[in-house]
Amino acid sequence: MKRSSRVYPTLLVFVAVTSIALSQTPLNPGIIGVLSALTFTLNYVIIESRSFISVFDHIWSLCVEEHSYLLLGVVALVLRHAAMRSAGIVIFVLGLAAIANGIVQYDILDRDRFTVFWSTDVAAASIMISAAAVFYCSCEGPDVAASRFGLGNLVRGHQLLSDRTAGSLAIEWMDWKRQGPKRYYGNGLIQPRNNSHTAYLDAV
Repeated sequence: MKRSSRVYPTLLVFVAVTSIALSQTPLNPGIIGVLSALTFTLNYVIIESRSFISVFDHIWSLCVEEHSYLLLGVVALVLRHAAMRSAGIVIFVLGLAAIANGIVQYDILDRDRFTVFWSTDVAAASIMISAAAVFYCSCEGPDVAASRFGLGNLVRGHQLLSDRTAGSLAIEWMDWKRQGPKRYYGNGLIQPRNNSHTAYLDAV
């Protein structure tokens, strides 16, 4: 909910202003473009229609991000009583499944690159893998993870991963597990700026 409260007002203003400003031009996104952008379904609308909505095309990655957050939320809910390592393994497996799905569709079934890689069931791979990496760092400790994989400062302290798409979400969930809901929510949801993962929304 906190993530949505940051994303949606900005998205709503952007879509409204853009649609009004371009309503009488060839770039008019139309009602389908507006609704698909506001419902985070634009990537699939573009894939199914085989046509771009030029002023909103970049929102496809935000759609993937929000779909991934929803899936991670389901994982967190289902595994809320499980060990952190178990949750990390499940998320990692989801990431591998997305990669495998992309390989099958693109390399074996020879499907169109655009159709394959704009869909969430493939594009979510990087989000899932990065979330799993943060879970691993928390379980093993950043120094152990860094030395084992030679990642050095990239892993140490979560400093880079916490600014990436799924990193802060995983860290938030881990802090909730450590502190319990009362302390967690009492801390103002922990480092508000670090909990935003989309660069162009961070700049707003």
